[in-house]
Amino acid sequence: MKQRVKAVARRIVAFLLVAAMTVMLFPKITGSMTVSAAESASAVKNKDNTCLGTSGIAGPKDPRTDEDTAGASSPWSGSYVYFGQNNGRPIRFRVLAPKTTTYGGSTLFLDSDETLLRKRFNNRNNVWNGSEIQSWLNDDFITNAFTSLENSSIAVSKVESKTYDDTTSYGYNEFKATTGLSQNGKEDRVFLLDASEAMSPAYGYSPNHTSAEGLVNCRIKMNYTDPSYPFPDDWWLRSAIAGSEYQLKYVGSDGCLRNDNHAYSSIGVAPALNIDQSSIIFSSIISDTGKFNEVGTEYKLTIKDPNLSISVPTDDPNRGVTVSGSTVTIPYDIGGSNKGEATRASVLVTDKEWDASGATILYYDALGTSTDTSGTFTLPEGCVISGWGTDYHVYVLAEVVNEGEATDYASVPVPVKLTTYTIKFVDEDGTELQSSQVAYGETPKYTGETPTKKPDAQHTYTFAGWTPEIVPVTGDTTYTATYSTTVNEYTIKFVDEDGTELQSGKLWYGETPTYNGETPSKKADAQYTYTFAGWTPEIAKVTGDATYTATYASTVNEYTIKFVDEDGTELQSGKVAYGETPKYTGETPTKKADAQYTYVFAGWTPEIIKVTGDATYTAKYSNTAGEYTIKFVDEDGTELQSGKVAYGETPKYTGETPTKKADAQYTYAFAGWTPEIAKVTGDATYKATYSNTVGEYTIKFVDEDGTELQSGKVAYGETPAYKGAAPAKATDTRYTYTFTDWTPEIAKVTGDATYKATYKAELIPFTYTIVGGANSSWKKGTGADLVVTVKRSVEDELCFSHFTGVEIDGVASVRDTQYDAKSGSAVITLKNSYLETLGDGTHTIRIIFDDAEISTQLTIQAADKKEVVVSPKTGDAQNIAVLSVIMILSAAVCLVALKSNKKRRRMEW
Repeated sequence: MKQRVKAVARRIVAFLLVAAMTVMLFPKITGSMTVSAAESASAVKNKDNTCLGTSGIAGPKDPRTDEDTAGASSPWSGSYVYFGQNNGRPIRFRVLAPKTTTYGGSTLFLDSDETLLRKRFNNRNNVWNGSEIQSWLNDDFITNAFTSLENSSIAVSKVESKTYDDTTSYGYNEFKATTGLSQNGKEDRVFLLDASEAMSPAYGYSPNHTSAEGLVNCRIKMNYTDPSYPFPDDWWLRSAIAGSEYQLKYVGSDGCLRNDNHAYSSIGVAPALNIDQSSIIFSSIISDTGKFNEVGTEYKLTIKDPNLSISVPTDDPNRGVTVSGSTVTIPYDIGGSNKGEATRASVLVTDKEWDASGATILYYDALGTSTDTSGTFTLPEGCVISGWGTDYHVYVLAEVVNEGEATDYASVPVPVKLTTYTIKFVDEDGTELQSSQVAYGETPKYTGETPTKKPDAQHTYTFAGWTPEIVPVTGDTTYTATYSTTVNEYTIKFVDEDGTELQSGKLWYGETPTYNGETPSKKADAQYTYTFAGWTPEIAKVTGDATYTATYASTVNEYTIKFVDEDGTELQSGKVAYGETPKYTGETPTKKADAQYTYVFAGWTPEIIKVTGDATYTAKYSNTAGEYTIKFVDEDGTELQSGKVAYGETPKYTGETPTKKADAQYTYAFAGWTPEIAKVTGDATYKATYSNTVGEYTIKFVDEDGTELQSGKVAYGETPAYKGAAPAKATDTRYTYTFTDWTPEIAKVTGDATYKATYKAELIPFTYTIVGGANSSWKKGTGADLVVTVKRSVEDELCFSHFTGVEIDGVASVRDTQYDAKSGSAVITLKNSYLETLGDGTHTIRIIFDDAEISTQLTIQAADKKEVVVSPKTGDAQNIAVLSVIMILSAAVCLVALKSNKKRRRMEW
């Protein structure tokens, strides 16, 4: 009770301290209720104040880094959404996350900006799941605060309880874990924030939890139920103190985390919830100076209404979508059971499908009223008809636009398709030049290259337009290209055989050309003499540009052609006409072989060509050099390659590189051929030679258990040396070990080898000790056995396995009859019946093991004499009874006092 009084006192002091700061904050908080874009049902909702889904809503500022929220008295800084109402007033929510998947789906995460009322958490304990406040929020509150459509858009929030990662953090030490949602079969659609959420910078809240750490007012909330009360209110969290049955966390009026000892205290309730993103069509700005993606802006939502629909007629030819330039007329019909609540039909133009990720609004405005049957709008700049349905998308939707902050509703946007017709542009001969679909009422445009018609000999043609005349589209239409004509004039030339122009001029189509110059002549050349013979082609009436070339008659000349041998000896001579190809008709020329070569006639030089003048052709010969056998063999004479090589050529070995198998001492590498390869002058044999390298082997030194101590390469014939610290083996329970040597004995290297450390074992001394029953005294008549326990100093678990027997005063005792023995070290029990047979006085007990023995003394005492038991007197019995009653009464008084003290302590706690 005292602690509760102190808490109330602290709260009053906090109110006084915060009052001055709140005066500065209060105008901003109350002023935000002003609206501009939704003053009436006919308010303008358009592209300037509306975004798709929540794409234009800014998330909250991080209070740790943002300059605007760095002061200790700064309020939470973020965007707001109005949704639902409480006691006739719209509820303003803080946007903690415009779009999140933390709560089981894609949602808009909201937290009430004010406390809506004061309510107790529970009447039993501090557990959220099953609490009174959980049931109230998800039953009475959600039913009364929201319309049925708002209610259906509120998502079931699911999040698992999670242990704090940092075990040194405030969260771990205070709560151990977060408090989950929708667990153990209960659905949470409206809930209280967890401490981790109320301390999350991602949600615009301070991570600090006490006023001493600053930023304490980043979480304060005003009292919704009493706006005239200008002080912040306390508000519940769903978090509980770890290990406490009653203590709960709440955010105090000073913005700091506080404890409450009783779940049934009345504290402010600030509900939080998630709205399913799939149910949100638009977010519209309703604050006077608000802007998209800026904190402080206030919004209202447009929610899908499944009972409201809109359609664009497609079967009625008199009500199709029409286009005139960029002006579009769309017919529509509004339907659904909520048809009567619709306030307008709207048109929406987006760059992608409206519900696609990243889609933005290009145009959005009213198309007509709910009673109209069609509406007209102008496509935004840059949207051409040919891009309809691909570069951009057009939709219509029926809307219920409510006054003020109340949520708006709309049908699902319906895509609008154009009524189009096939418009063709064809050439004069019917060749298709362009074909496209054009909307009804739009004027077709030809966008291809200007049509052309190939000129004929008499005329040239110029494109003159289309027939019929192009008009706005009313159906499928074909337009045909038309042309104008012009009579042609042509250039007529007379040229000499070499192309030299003799005469040139223009003549109309159909005239006959005439040559008026001197008769052409041609100079004689080596082959011919020439005489003018007329024009080619034959002169005819003009049908196009023409060139007439002079032609000449010719007489062929003859020349002397000789064939001679390589040494100049003439073999044949005669006359051959110009242009003919000479032929040698004598015997084939020959040349005598010499020692190095044989010769074969290989033709004439120069090459025989048609006659152009006197010519001499000389015989030429090819030669073939001699070939010799060249062999390549291995070191042992094995033939590796053999073949013929021409005289003077340098032999080449083309096989695989020769190899020689390594032996224990060496590895071998091919080093070349002996003798050195030289140009061929005769048969030759070349033998492979090799260089050698001393082999290296891996030598390992390992411990007795195989652990590698040293490893490295050592050359063949060298003696390995161990360079590490001397191997050591740990002492066990029986032995100590000393390194002795390596096995096998270290020897010169002839291959890979492993040397293992060996050790000498020395037995550790051990002793037996009597740890129970040593030097015992035993009294006859007690009926008790005597237990003696012996412990072995080494491997005590084997102690009993070494036990062999017991002797008393040098006489062996009988096991199982006079004594029992069992493990547990070695436990020997001398039976009572045996001890009674021993005489009074001192005896020696010797316990024998197979590797040692140990002795102790036993003293036997005579039995006590029997005494007569005397009953107490009557008076003594009465005293005992009185004493018993007093003791019982005293115990009862103590119990009552303890219970009262416990209750008092519990109440104080």
